[in-house]
Amino acid sequence: MSSNSSSRGSIEEPAVVNGNAGYRPRKKPRSEHSNNDESLLEFVSLPDDALRSVLSYSAPNVDHQRWEWAGIVRQTCKGLHRFASEITPSAMQLGDFARYESVVRPGKLVDARGKILQALSEVRWMAESLTEFHVNWMGVVSIVNERPYKYRARYKAREGEDSIVVADLFSLLMTPSSLPNLKWLDVAACSSDYVLGIVIENDLLTLLPSALPSVTKLTLVGLRGRYKGALISPSQSELFIAQLHSTLTSLSLIHFPGMSDCVVAAILPLIGSNLKCLELSGFNLTDGAMRVIARECQNLRSLSITDSRITVLGLSNVLSANKNIVRLNLSDNKSLGRETMDVIVRHTPQLQELRNCTWLRDYMYEKETDWLVGGLDSLIDEQLRRSGGSEISLRTIAIAKRTSLATDVNVASLRRALERGLKIVEAELYTTTVRPSSWNTPDGVIIRALASDFPRCSFVDYTYTVHVDGSECNYPYQGPYTTR
Repeated sequence: MSSNSSSRGSIEEPAVVNGNAGYRPRKKPRSEHSNNDESLLEFVSLPDDALRSVLSYSAPNVDHQRWEWAGIVRQTCKGLHRFASEITPSAMQLGDFARYESVVRPGKLVDARGKILQALSEVRWMAESLTEFHVNWMGVVSIVNERPYKYRARYKAREGEDSIVVADLFSLLMTPSSLPNLKWLDVAACSSDYVLGIVIENDLLTLLPSALPSVTKLTLVGLRGRYKGALISPSQSELFIAQLHSTLTSLSLIHFPGMSDCVVAAILPLIGSNLKCLELSGFNLTDGAMRVIARECQNLRSLSITDSRITVLGLSNVLSANKNIVRLNLSDNKSLGRETMDVIVRHTPQLQELRNCTWLRDYMYEKETDWLVGGLDSLIDEQLRRSGGSEISLRTIAIAKRTSLATDVNVASLRRALERGLKIVEAELYTTTVRPSSWNTPDGVIIRALASDFPRCSFVDYTYTVHVDGSECNYPYQGPYTTR
């Protein structure tokens, strides 16, 4: 197609995502080009409001297809670029492109992950439009079994296509200013069945700050060292945080290689005063880390300390310094016992979300960990007292333990919370002796089965193994075995 006809606004091939490599539109006779150009000029001459309405109405309903649609609109005519910007998404989930249905080739699902990563590297308007980038384990792992109704789905990373996706992802994240306006990087490399081979090492930590100069939220879940037992040292972690160009307000390091009290002591003095959300996980975290958090962080709204050895004393120090916390996750902490709820009620009675998921066997814990449901009445009483008896502020609880709802007393506490405003219950329902049908749940209540139930609970949502505040890793795959 000649450059002259291109400048008049003729339609060329979409350059964003296309399931058929090498696809080009058929060549049209010169008279047909002329008619198309006249129609395009008439369309572009419409009032702005009319153009905006037509383009918005024509755009796909699925967000990830809007990237391709925005590319088509941009290539149609330069006069439509500003309208294309209005329909361009700001967030992207890489897993959505694992089985992608192209706008120009509907009816066929293709793997477009490599193409979308390449487009982010080469197409500047795409890179500049992206403010949230979510890469969960489904984004880089191929599905082996598509219909796992009878057996749990199995996943594996193929040496060919999947490893190329990981390599392209790393190339993108290690290129200076590759995503200049990105605010949130969310990389989750593990699930209940699979630990992905995404390696985090010094090269990535060194180059990531220059690739993401605007990042303020950083979520890294389930990454591992290059070799077995390889750890990220406190000095490497400190250097990485110090090199960031913008101020972090949210940091989530879950199963981070080398996470310890020393790492917390190295990084929090640099960013703690600005953090609104802090999520850490690691068996080597003790009350020493909690003392650092209490000293450096006083503005937290969301806190998650999981799979650690913290005690009630350390928890009390942090909560007393952060009384505005509304989301709290204390799952798999082996040294927290029944007195935990007393500390929560005393320091942060305004909680909206509270999670205590215990995935290990009882003998692996130092204390009785079933403190959430057992102490739920005390939290309800305090919230009712503060609200004047109207309703509670608690909206979500997670109680993944086989015995959590096995007694009438615990079920009565749950029913009371549901009647007073609780909206979401996440539980290990399959092994629970009391079924949700006996809870008398009000309208609008959502019941979710946690990971150990999957895929046996067909009447509820399937959700996460390790919860991360707002992260896409909590809901890894909306496929044939998801029940909503």
